[in-house]
Amino acid sequence: MQLKSLFLLSSLFVFASCDEGFKKFFGADLKDPHLKRKKFDVLYPKPLLVNREVKQEIRDATFLIYANPQDFNTFVYLPNPKEWFDLFKFLDYKMPYLGIQADLENIEKAERLVLEIQSIGQARDDAFLVTQSVALDIAGMDREKLSLIKTLKKDFTRYKCFPLISDKKKCKLKKDLETINNVKTYKVKGSCLRIKQAVQRIVDLSITANPAEFAKFNKGIDQCQQIKKLSDLIEPLEQKAAPYGLVRSQGKQFVTDILEKLQTDTGALHLAIISSLLEEQEAERDESPIPPRSQIQFNKAKTAFNIFKLFIDFGTDGYREYSLANGKVEQLNIVEIKPGIFELSFVLHAPEHRTEASLTLNFHDPDLSRLPLSEVHQTTQKNIFGVRMIGTTENFYLDGTMRHGVVKIELDYL
Repeated sequence: MQLKSLFLLSSLFVFASCDEGFKKFFGADLKDPHLKRKKFDVLYPKPLLVNREVKQEIRDATFLIYANPQDFNTFVYLPNPKEWFDLFKFLDYKMPYLGIQADLENIEKAERLVLEIQSIGQARDDAFLVTQSVALDIAGMDREKLSLIKTLKKDFTRYKCFPLISDKKKCKLKKDLETINNVKTYKVKGSCLRIKQAVQRIVDLSITANPAEFAKFNKGIDQCQQIKKLSDLIEPLEQKAAPYGLVRSQGKQFVTDILEKLQTDTGALHLAIISSLLEEQEAERDESPIPPRSQIQFNKAKTAFNIFKLFIDFGTDGYREYSLANGKVEQLNIVEIKPGIFELSFVLHAPEHRTEASLTLNFHDPDLSRLPLSEVHQTTQKNIFGVRMIGTTENFYLDGTMRHGVVKIELDYL
């Protein structure tokens, strides 16, 4: 099964350190000294913007189930060292090579798996912040450009000028002995190129020759300079963001390889695909069937759901609906534990297991100052992640096995 969902997660994101999370998930202390020391960004819940409307469509989602230590008997994963180090070379921290060798104890393999996925999740989160922050800036500058272009086209459609007797390619705004008697109308249509050509054509472009035309030209030239400045800012931003898009795709492939190998070894499900807008975009790009659309709709106070419908592919028979309406989602509760801080819980009945999920709804404004962004955007108030529902799951299989997991659902504000 292809892993399409982007893993914008830090895999034990509800814990301040790997040691705490590992002990909770696997019932053992960490052995790896690097893993014990490593701390990742913790997305502490921040107040939800209750008064803002939230889009119903899921932007992105992750459903991941960890293996238990006893599942690692034959598991080996040795990523390409160059590709591994390339994944982190644009970021502000370095990672050691994290191969999972055959001679490691099972608990040590579990440690490595946690650190691999968590490291990749952190890298991809940072890459997402950079690319989305830049995308927001570019979108803002594009809107400003379009506004300037629209105004220019409206205000500067044509100008009138008297061609010179000696050179019909040149002209004057004011008729005199050097010009012909008949004025000629030149079309501009808000084109900066045509304005530039006009400036080269007019030999008496001054306030004394024609104050109104001179003012119009001055304004048009200024607008064109602003448009060019914005265009000049956009290109380096796109270049700066490009490597981070590569980090996201490379990280996705690493996680795909790890979890598909794990599924082959254990014969159990370790990943699922929740349909999202991102899945739709990838399907359109790949010319694949468009998945059905998952939807989540809050009530106005954000204290309950009007709609909670997920379409999930658990690798058995494609996308299937999981909702309150068909009984495959039960005990859906949302509780405000602090002003603007909500906890969500539900039970989901999958084909081969039952999932009990506990998530936190949060609004997260990341600190962008540590990332290598341009001087164009210094704001740290961009709500890039929107609304995030992130938390842990306990997954009970038909044979009595229980495995821990993580789930993340992201939505955008309107």
